[in-house]
Amino acid sequence: KKVIRKVVNTKGPFYVRLGRADVPAVTSEETEFEIGKGYVLKEGKDVALIGCGMTIFEILK
Repeated sequence: KKVIRKVVNTKGPFYVRLGRADVPAVTSEETEFEIGKGYVLKEGKDVALIGCGMTIFEILK
């Protein structure tokens, strides 16, 4: 719901994928986000892993 509200109120073309794989959620309804920005889900020192969508759950394991 938040994504749709942000897209409607932001100028420019957008692609929004609404599929949902059967994996646990890693964010909640209260998680804030900004279009075009990422955020850290877990701090670390040795490596940086970047993911999107259902790959996030696997990365966090």
